[in-house]
Amino acid sequence: GGYVLPLAIGYGTVCYGRGRVVKTTAGIKCACRIVSSQHAKVVEFEAKLSLLPSDSENKWANYVQGVILQYLPDLANEEETLQLDVAIAGDVPLGSGLSSSASLEVATAVFLESILSDRGFSSYRTKAGKKSGLGDKERKIERALRCQRAENTFCGVPCGVMDQFVSSAGCHDKV
Repeated sequence: GGYVLPLAIGYGTVCYGRGRVVKTTAGIKCACRIVSSQHAKVVEFEAKLSLLPSDSENKWANYVQGVILQYLPDLANEEETLQLDVAIAGDVPLGSGLSSSASLEVATAVFLESILSDRGFSSYRTKAGKKSGLGDKERKIERALRCQRAENTFCGVPCGVMDQFVSSAGCHDKV
């Protein structure tokens, strides 16, 4: 290990789409369809806490699925589910060491937070499980931590939080 200096760069990832919270009795937490400008196939899945990572040609979708799983506990009750249709586009070069996975995770998290924001979503729960209002800085930190957990636990990548943090909190012309 050595010293690192993460910086925001002129590449990024965006999620376009629609999503809503609906009531369900089927026990499904999330009915999703995602597509990426980097991959031709639409990936469909139901995100449940029992969801397993894909080992197919759609491994990229694991990063999206892992982040969704980090936000499922924020639904008000087990009778609610998310329905999502998302198109993902980005210009972060894949496999170049420029944190394309963190960029994808953070874009997904921002998309989910925008869907959940009208429901009083705070992006953070205390250890007692209660919602806590956060400022912008704390919200970006919590987002980065959720994205890191998604990559560690769902994708099986033992990364640190630096890439997710700079993707979540990095600003133009700021060091």
